[in-house]
Amino acid sequence: MRQNYTLQRNLILIVIYVWLFSFTTDCHAIEAPGYIITLQHDTLSGSVQLSRFDQLTGGLVLNGIEQESFYSRVVFKGKNDKQFNVYFPELILGFGFNHKLVNYFFQRFTVEHNSILENETQQYRFLCMLYKGSLELYKNETFIDNPHAAATHERYLNFSDYFLF
Repeated sequence: MRQNYTLQRNLILIVIYVWLFSFTTDCHAIEAPGYIITLQHDTLSGSVQLSRFDQLTGGLVLNGIEQESFYSRVVFKGKNDKQFNVYFPELILGFGFNHKLVNYFFQRFTVEHNSILENETQQYRFLCMLYKGSLELYKNETFIDNPHAAATHERYLNFSDYFLF
């Protein structure tokens, strides 16, 4: 009787370990087909790396993708490249990718800021295209650390700006 109990317990532990292992391998980054546009206006095809974790809070994104980091950088691997590289707005003009039948496009813009430091008044940012027709609508999201986080229970504040061109 004691031997059956030990065998059942070991079998249950094996099933739990296999389940946990399969879950952790599914939590790695996603590769989506995409492209970057170089400063010379060349389009390079490859893969864009999408994170399953929120870059601000570290939490697992269960539905959708983490988009906050795309306003300041993209992780891209060309078709013939062996590893991913990080591209900032100073290095490329834009990028795009497709994930779950949704096309995402980010274009580089110069965003003006009010700052007492002159070298911080302008910044390159990737803005997300929301609409393209006779006019184009772009979105810029900025996340800042909330100084009143203990009182409001919100660690980061989100500010969204919309630009019409």
